[in-house]
Amino acid sequence: MGERLPVKVTNISLSGECSPCTFNLSGDSGISYPEGNYTITWQGPVRENHIITSYEGSYNASVVLPWGLDVRNPFLGVVSPGGQITTVDNTSVIVNWTGARSVELRFYDQGRESLLYMFANFWLIIAFVLLAPFLLSMRRKKK
Repeated sequence: MGERLPVKVTNISLSGECSPCTFNLSGDSGISYPEGNYTITWQGPVRENHIITSYEGSYNASVVLPWGLDVRNPFLGVVSPGGQITTVDNTSVIVNWTGARSVELRFYDQGRESLLYMFANFWLIIAFVLLAPFLLSMRRKKK
């Protein structure tokens, strides 16, 4: 509960005001590089549509979700405080944090959003069917 679990990542790259930017990958302890202003990118597995990261200091962080994934529906998606959501030409969603010590993001696909709307419509129809006789009987009593 609350324990840090490292995730194996691939395609690690470091970019910034260096050419080429070098870094050391040291087993389980992570990545090390000279002090400076860098952008680190990597790819890793995501399970259960939920991303949580924490940092030892305050950093700027960005998560790019490809087309088909979204976080904008508050019933399905979660963005930790400070996250700014922007869309890029309806092809991707980018969430940016400035000075964050931790980042949390729960995203969903279009299938889940369709299921939510179908579920909501189902319950609205049931509510209408159950309330209609009551409302009609109230109307008759007033006359």
